[in-house]
Amino acid sequence: MYRCLILIITFVTSSLASSEFSVSFSKTSLSLELDEVASVNITLNKPAPQTLIFGFTYRDSNGDYVKDVNNSVVRPLDTITFLAGQTGPVNVTVVANKPGHVYLGLNETSGSDIFENLDRVTCDVLVMHFSWLDGLQIAVGWIYFVAWTVSFYPQVFLNWKRKSVVGFNLDFLCLNLVGFLVYSVFNLALFASPVIKEEYARLHPIGVIPVMVNDIFFSVHAFLICGVTGVQVLIYERGGQRVSRVCIVILSLIGVYCIINAIVAGANAITWLTFLFNISYVKLFITFIKYVPQAVMNCRRRSTVGWSIGNICLDLTGGTLSILQMFIVAYNFDDWSSGFGSPTKLGLGLFSITFDIFFMVQHWCLYPHGGEQAVPIITGVSSAESYSQAMPNYQSVVDYPVATYSEVTVKT
Repeated sequence: MYRCLILIITFVTSSLASSEFSVSFSKTSLSLELDEVASVNITLNKPAPQTLIFGFTYRDSNGDYVKDVNNSVVRPLDTITFLAGQTGPVNVTVVANKPGHVYLGLNETSGSDIFENLDRVTCDVLVMHFSWLDGLQIAVGWIYFVAWTVSFYPQVFLNWKRKSVVGFNLDFLCLNLVGFLVYSVFNLALFASPVIKEEYARLHPIGVIPVMVNDIFFSVHAFLICGVTGVQVLIYERGGQRVSRVCIVILSLIGVYCIINAIVAGANAITWLTFLFNISYVKLFITFIKYVPQAVMNCRRRSTVGWSIGNICLDLTGGTLSILQMFIVAYNFDDWSSGFGSPTKLGLGLFSITFDIFFMVQHWCLYPHGGEQAVPIITGVSSAESYSQAMPNYQSVVDYPVATYSEVTVKT
């Protein structure tokens, strides 16, 4: 009896689902140059029960309706009609009017009220100045993706070669670990969680999830490589270096912030999507501060021995190319607000580049060194004060435990 009831419910549900009317574009996206013409078909999934008339809607990248359709990215389109019994297709000619991005949608004006979620039926149209510039920005994007991805390896290789992490700031490592952990959680949840996807779709009916596979790969890979570096810190000579109290306090506050947000989301006071975006600010904050401990440590040591310049060169390459891509996209699609309307995105890029240049100045101008240098190693010092007594000309930005001073020769 129970099985029969399940079968009946399944049959009724499938019958109701199949009775729903839907309309669709033959192409979900178009990429055009200025004044280029393209065709797209519009089709019903079953014969129209009556005469159906559709007008077109135009929405910008934020999902807001364009008020002046004559000044839209594409030229205004005429209404289309399906007579009773027809399924189409009805052919529509799309003409690129000016550079930009628009979502073409449908508005059923004949009053039938038989379509659900019609506002989610869209064709994404991109109009650009030159298609070759679009190809260039894609190539630039892949180059900086590779540069940033491999930028973690020079430090790992240097640590392995020296069998030491002396000169590599542990605050920087801890901040990086937490930053990429949060970034990985954000990307994975937004990309894979049905709950998060549903919440995002409700908030952005025509939007696309802003996370791609390469974003997930980069963040998870970066977190794992930072983990490998952490293992190196545990097994290699570190000269008594420790994580500073300031860093511990910062990480503790970050942990409390994330826990509070999780509790609030669990109590349904905010959505889990809001929770994800809230904790994503942790990554932005860490990006602003993570280079400071290493830069100060280099200044106080008057040396960059132990800090890989290869990492910095690759990071500078990636950061410069990412900003170049922003300029290319902004010009080609006449969309300066997307990249440069967000001071955070541009500011983070310029901030990172500034630190990269500063590290290069430290390495090659302020504290140049040859193939081998004597680097101070301290083991067993209880505080920064006792360390400074052992080494009057050396001040650390991290706490060191009291013990004996020695020297080791390392290759750079």
